[in-house]
Amino acid sequence: LSQNCLGDVDIEKLIPGLDSCSSLYQLDLRQNMFSDQGAFVLARTLRYQTTIKICDLSENRISDCGAKSLLVCLRGHGTMEFMSLEKNMLSGEFTRRWQELEVEGKTKF
Repeated sequence: LSQNCLGDVDIEKLIPGLDSCSSLYQLDLRQNMFSDQGAFVLARTLRYQTTIKICDLSENRISDCGAKSLLVCLRGHGTMEFMSLEKNMLSGEFTRRWQELEVEGKTKF
């Protein structure tokens, strides 16, 4: 699903498919066009989607607000091994917080 110009509305349409997919291991949504709204919807879904271990959300339009919801998701997700937010619209402060998680091996910035 990478490089498909998916916006926030498209991400919302994708959620029912994610909810019903019980064997999805990796979610690659890099290089799309969704922002905080899409990130928030994804965070709500990913929190309960225990089969996804790797999630690449790099090169979108996610700012600190959307990234915070993903951070909460990541901290509460027992099975997520890796999430990338590289090349999004994050502030220096949030980048520092995200890099602290990188030390634990769960994120990449």
